[in-house]
Amino acid sequence: MPLRFCLVFFAILFNFFSHFNPLQAQKVAQISMIVNSLQAVPDGQNIFMVGNMGAYNPFLQDTIEFTKTAEGVWIFVMKFPEGALIEFNFTRSKDGAIEVGMDKQPIGKRSFIAQGNQMLKFTVDRWDDLTYSPSKVYVAPVIAEYEAPPPPPKPDIPPPRLFSHRQLKGHNLSPRDIYVWLPPDYHLEKTKRYPVLYVHQPHGIFNPNTTPENDWQVDETVDDFFDKGYMQGWIVVLIHNANDRSFNTDDYHVVKPYIRFVANKVKPFIDVEYRTQPDPYNTMTLGHGMAASVSFALAARYPDVFGKAACLSPYLYFQDDYKHLAFDMETGGKSQAMFYFDCGSTPAEARRKDGIDRLISKLRQQGFIVDSSTYYDPYEETFWPRRIEKALQGLL
Repeated sequence: MPLRFCLVFFAILFNFFSHFNPLQAQKVAQISMIVNSLQAVPDGQNIFMVGNMGAYNPFLQDTIEFTKTAEGVWIFVMKFPEGALIEFNFTRSKDGAIEVGMDKQPIGKRSFIAQGNQMLKFTVDRWDDLTYSPSKVYVAPVIAEYEAPPPPPKPDIPPPRLFSHRQLKGHNLSPRDIYVWLPPDYHLEKTKRYPVLYVHQPHGIFNPNTTPENDWQVDETVDDFFDKGYMQGWIVVLIHNANDRSFNTDDYHVVKPYIRFVANKVKPFIDVEYRTQPDPYNTMTLGHGMAASVSFALAARYPDVFGKAACLSPYLYFQDDYKHLAFDMETGGKSQAMFYFDCGSTPAEARRKDGIDRLISKLRQQGFIVDSSTYYDPYEETFWPRRIEKALQGLL
């Protein structure tokens, strides 16, 4: 075989395998894993998963460090080809401290088969290097499919609908407070599951003491939709970003870790704590300004997780600004994602209109479903409630 032909053949072969992504060549299952440790894990240590993950996902190693979300609870989200047999065990470090049963004997290999979007829960009874002491054993809370409803309230005292989760941490982010607004019938319907709307703002969502022009009235609007029979009720999750000043500026260095935080930590946490419908069609995201850019980035980057995005005047001043947000968005093939855009008429927002229109045109060319709104006059008393109502109608 001529030398020139051989060189060309091997160059083509190398180029094919260097760009081949095995996870794109077949159907992918997303696995959310939750681990409870019944024995206290010493401060400064984490739980690791050791197994054959790298054989099925080239972006994973055979040793994976989990993220601690509460005392005794660790979470990690990963993807594998459908049908992959994953065999593994849990350790408390990369090179030792293995899990054992209550009799302190090895438990053998754990395993599961990757199928669809799964949420798998595991319990570690104890660790081989820690002395068993009942008085020092931490009993982790049981993670159930949904929270049991509280006892019947006293007359004229409705059950609480607003809950808070303080200081959730993300990599390279300051801690965030998470607020959750439940539908009117959440405590009455014990098995009913609900769509979820994730809102990324620093103010004006659930706070009745804010000024009228800054009160979005998201909770009142979703309740009104429920009362009128427009929808079955939504869980609204506010991720409070007021403490991170860079989130309020055109800072794309914040967007990347933030959307990973929302997709890989906040959403799995909400799906565990509340009765959600976790599929993409029932998982929505909304924001204004930089938060609108985040909403777009979540649906563009994770369309198999966030199926709908409402983007109110996103930071799109130039033709290709969206590329900084949808870092590796593939062209075509993801038409299941739905977008809603609007733009205000203030001078600051009007500057974004051309960039928004260009993005809408590009998305429609790629097969995405896109709706857009008329442009509102700025900041009279009913400005935000009307604008939010229009945006939420675009997500129905």
